[in-house]
Amino acid sequence: MKTRTLTCTLLLLLAGAAQASDAIVYHCSLGDDERIVSVVYSEPGQALPCDVTYERGGEVETLWQARNQAGYCEEQAQNFVAQQVAWGWECGRHSPDEPQSDAPDVEGAEPEPEPAY
Repeated sequence: MKTRTLTCTLLLLLAGAAQASDAIVYHCSLGDDERIVSVVYSEPGQALPCDVTYERGGEVETLWQARNQAGYCEEQAQNFVAQQVAWGWECGRHSPDEPQSDAPDVEGAEPEPEPAY
């Protein structure tokens, strides 16, 4: 019975996390150069499947994909952005529905406050 309750709780948490954000987008800049790192969800409101894309110079490349492990794309994107910051890029996270923010949102940087839902 405990296993069933735990499984149901985890599923509800994952579903809530996916619904809270239908996309994650980081804009990074260094001088006149701009990079965009995005977590793209194939099905709105669902954490899986997902892709991490990297856009530079007008070209988009898929860096990682997840079909079975919730949270994998988000973790890979954040780690990649943290590496960009370590290389001197300035990165900020925003929702596609909100105006772009210049506030960084990676480890070692001051996070942007999340809106209350």
